[in-house]
Amino acid sequence: NDTTRTSAQDRFRYVCEEHLELCSSSASSSLSESEQMNLEVELDDDWSVSSSSSSGSTSFSSSVLEYVAPSDVRFQHAEDLGTEDEEIVQHCMESLLSNISMFLKDMRDHDETRTYKDGDVLQLQLDDIFSLLQFVDCLEDAYIVEEFIKETWKVHEEPDVRWSLEDGTEAILRGDKSRALTIFDDLIKHNPEYLEAYNKKATCHYMLGEMKKSI
Repeated sequence: NDTTRTSAQDRFRYVCEEHLELCSSSASSSLSESEQMNLEVELDDDWSVSSSSSSGSTSFSSSVLEYVAPSDVRFQHAEDLGTEDEEIVQHCMESLLSNISMFLKDMRDHDETRTYKDGDVLQLQLDDIFSLLQFVDCLEDAYIVEEFIKETWKVHEEPDVRWSLEDGTEAILRGDKSRALTIFDDLIKHNPEYLEAYNKKATCHYMLGEMKKSI
């Protein structure tokens, strides 16, 4: 809590064991065992604490408290977690993908009734991205903007739905248009609000020469 007092902010600090000093037996012995155990330490809910008895070469014996950081904190500080590493990476990637998807969806489906603060990134609308195409200096930059716009159209809050759309697109590229149509029809059936599935289905019909169905 000293970081809160000095900076008036809640800042995270991870204390390494090698930076700590062991209290002398004389200092520790001035407190009863219950007082030592009940020293106030503020921990987040996902931290844990355990105690064990220890004794040295002297007659002094005390209870040792061990504060254990949660796995994600230890992962951030490059501590080996064994088999947990892969699970944490997977969790981080899923969280990152979810946050990006929600940001793109909010930008695409801009809520006109919502009140935004000055500088709020959610004030950004898809029309603002289209306007960037007027100011790009080269085809490479234009391509990046175009791909960003396409990804914004494709985004869905459910990752499985988004990747099913990708499966249909890959089927088109392989020339398996019947498989692609099956995927898009299934997407539309279970997600009738997903407009990009209609767009991809129309594209597939167009490539098959089925003009009326593509409209």
